[in-house]
Amino acid sequence: MLGFVPLAVAAPSPCPQHSPGGQAPYLRNPRLAVRLDDLCLDASAVGHSGVTRTPLWSAESLKAEAIRPMRELPCEGSFHAELRD
Repeated sequence: MLGFVPLAVAAPSPCPQHSPGGQAPYLRNPRLAVRLDDLCLDASAVGHSGVTRTPLWSAESLKAEAIRPMRELPCEGSFHAELRD
């Protein structure tokens, strides 16, 4: 009988409110996970690599009831830095 061996098992996310099923993305290259910082922001999460010094992934939970009111907000010049804990 043949068995199925998964390529990866997702780990619990430190920012479960922004991750599908509360699971962090799996990095296929283990060298990138050595110095990975999970940044939990108010509206999103980012996996930042200390190796490449770039984001490796980002996640945001979008729900229709949160998006509808945004249609009325002006977008021009509304970018700002997010606060982190």
